[in-house]
Amino acid sequence: MKLRTALALPSIRRVLFFSVLLALAGGWVAGRMTHPALGLEVGFYNASEVMIESIQLDFGSADTQSRIQVFRIAPGETRTLALNHSKGMGFNVQVNYSDGRKQEFCALRGDDRARPELELRP
Repeated sequence: MKLRTALALPSIRRVLFFSVLLALAGGWVAGRMTHPALGLEVGFYNASEVMIESIQLDFGSADTQSRIQVFRIAPGETRTLALNHSKGMGFNVQVNYSDGRKQEFCALRGDDRARPELELRP
């Protein structure tokens, strides 16, 4: 059977279309799972029953200093932030809860994970 004749059949075209679609989807998934993370992607999980009003992150190196603020994280919600900061250097975190409690700590110093998640509770 010639290629032109084979491609004229709807079943062959359908199989070819779905094969290409599956190959593209598989390549995209593999690429997302294996891409190198630049800096840190930190997840902040509110493990309490209280709304987090704000989180302030302070981090830097010898040449730069950065501050990021995140607002309103509901109980049970996770917020992921991308930080232009090297793994293992750590950063300062200040968490303000809606009931007035405040938490301050240094996070992830000496931790070499690229995508850590911090569980927050007062």
